[in-house]
Amino acid sequence: MKLPLPLPLLALAAAVLLPGTASGPRADRAPPRVVGASVQRRYVSGGRAAARLRGRADEPIDVPLSNQKVLYSIEIEVGNPPQRMEVQLDTGSSDALLNTDRSALCTGRDNACAATGTYNANASSTSRYVNSRFNISYVDSSGAAGDFVTDDVRLLGRLVPGVQLGVAYNSSTPQSVLGIGLTSNEAGDAGARRGGDEYANLPARMADDGVIASNAYSLWLNDLGAANGSILFGGVDAARFRAPLVRLPLQPVAGRFTEFYVTLTGLAVAGNDTADGLAQAASAAFLPSSFAMGAVMLGAAAFMDWRGGLKTSRAVFCFAAAAVLGWPFAAALCAPFLLEELVLAAFSDKEARIQSALRLGRGVVAGLLLLLFDFLINLFFYKRAVVVTWNIVRYNIFSSTGGPGLYGTEPWHFYFRNLALNFNLWFVLALLALPLFLVQKLSGRGSQPGLPLRTLVFVAPFYMWLAIFTAQPHKEERFMYPVYPFLVLNGSISLHMLLSAIGSSDPNALVARVPARLRLLAVGLVLFLSLDVGLARIYGVYTAYRAPMAIYKPLWGGDEGGGAVGGPEDLVCFGKEWYRFPSSYFLPRDMHAKFVRSEFRGLLPGEFSEARTGFGFWSGTWLPTSGLNDGNREDPGKYVDLRACSLLVDTQYPDRTEPLPPAEPDYVADSETWEVVKCEPFLDAASTHVLARTLWLPDLALVPVRLRRRWGRHCLLKRRTTAN
Repeated sequence: MKLPLPLPLLALAAAVLLPGTASGPRADRAPPRVVGASVQRRYVSGGRAAARLRGRADEPIDVPLSNQKVLYSIEIEVGNPPQRMEVQLDTGSSDALLNTDRSALCTGRDNACAATGTYNANASSTSRYVNSRFNISYVDSSGAAGDFVTDDVRLLGRLVPGVQLGVAYNSSTPQSVLGIGLTSNEAGDAGARRGGDEYANLPARMADDGVIASNAYSLWLNDLGAANGSILFGGVDAARFRAPLVRLPLQPVAGRFTEFYVTLTGLAVAGNDTADGLAQAASAAFLPSSFAMGAVMLGAAAFMDWRGGLKTSRAVFCFAAAAVLGWPFAAALCAPFLLEELVLAAFSDKEARIQSALRLGRGVVAGLLLLLFDFLINLFFYKRAVVVTWNIVRYNIFSSTGGPGLYGTEPWHFYFRNLALNFNLWFVLALLALPLFLVQKLSGRGSQPGLPLRTLVFVAPFYMWLAIFTAQPHKEERFMYPVYPFLVLNGSISLHMLLSAIGSSDPNALVARVPARLRLLAVGLVLFLSLDVGLARIYGVYTAYRAPMAIYKPLWGGDEGGGAVGGPEDLVCFGKEWYRFPSSYFLPRDMHAKFVRSEFRGLLPGEFSEARTGFGFWSGTWLPTSGLNDGNREDPGKYVDLRACSLLVDTQYPDRTEPLPPAEPDYVADSETWEVVKCEPFLDAASTHVLARTLWLPDLALVPVRLRRRWGRHCLLKRRTTAN
């Protein structure tokens, strides 16, 4: 990592603290850049060497590190006779994971562990069995299980006898790991993190045996382009930084000191301070239905715009983009426009038909090229040939075992109620577009040449889409997104025809007897009322259901009254509220959303693997995810034990008196186990009058009691620390 500034060298010093210690020496005050550093270092004896080290008097153990870009590894020897291994150095865990030549991973055809070596406890005369409770998992979703043993470990010839090690007979990572974190973070079914006994891991054992004078170490990771760095056990190498060391307090994780976790409020680079962006995680969400809506709108606009000639190629490409990159069923909306194109070509001369075919062909070719591009992108990320568009169509239409109906069905009038709620008067106008057009034609008005066909083409997509999806048993609001532009278009056409009729100056028309100003006032009031109802609906939904978007601020330290709640590797758990979790982007990077058992017995969302392996950017896109099925069948592997949850999200409804299901207790009321971090009002829809559910009504005394909204509490809870 080079920086064209004369910045001090980085010395990342992390103290491995004894139980009960809340802080330790760190050397992270210098900017995280190094220049011109020699990888291989020698330490000379004498006063100057001693002056460079803090908190120790004898010689440290300086071990070279190999830069693997995404990990740093060191070589150790284990057992007698010595078995040489390359292990990943990990400050985020506290156990030594040693792959064994007896595991399925290491004995497979690809010999995955050959590059880093394996450990055979039976071949070592100094190994001693401890128990079979070794069980560890990492944030990249890899993990291992097996036995705890003790054996001798050598670092650069320094013998450390009787170090407790985890032998991975079942492993999903070919890389052995040397965890050098706090002993309070040790794994295993009875490990320290689960309330069991702590043991002295490698750094603690070296300090106990006097191999090093203090239970501390410092890391120097060197330049990104360098092959080596170093770790210094037993002290801090002051030659690697210029600013003075400052002791920073560690922050507790779930009430315990298990991580090297400090509060960072700002950075200073070359004298420029900043505190912005230190705790931000944001991403634009790609919603296929919403994207399809935008692409369909552009395609329809291209079909409608005849200025300067027909734009069929552009229109077909936009609809292809909606289908390939968004939602494949959205392509059906172009059918009326293509039918219009074919009718026009059928009644034209040969040259016009050829031009029509060429325009259509260019659009189809562009769409196929887009499909090819999508196929290649998917091939790169999935590592197999996949046509996602076809998979969606096949599952929803041609599936014999699954199908969307497994995820719930709704009555035929679902979309009529939903669209009336969301569009009120505009939905009514959209439904009236075709009847009003027919009435206008039958009355002999508006008979411009070619206009009837064009108007029918414009209004047809909305009716076609509504009819198709009303006939489907499985219904969701998002299925209407692609047709929203046509709903608004139909409403506009109806409004135009109504205004033309209301504004008629024909003396024989009944409406002409009403003063023009009164007609204008009536139209304005209706439109204003529609606007008010729409705003009341929007604000009502926002105030009623915004809680899931607001309760996660304390995880970032965004609320008043203290720092961030929780810490790296904490689990934020969801029971009956699993479907209200907005996105993992609402959690800090190293926190994970997990599910605990509730009354729901369907298939819960899965997780992408966070492992970094193989060729490509994100191996989680192609590594298989266990437990998925197309039958909406429950996968018990999606659940975690409630005791593993540091944080929990739950909703409490005080106005409800019926008994709660056994799997969905009132966690908010369990104050002995859970502490309320943040609660936000959440509408109790079951106890609220339908009018108050539909529109925003102020919570004022003038509103009748039966029309007032009833509230629950959507809460983020933190597990209380159990006194030892």
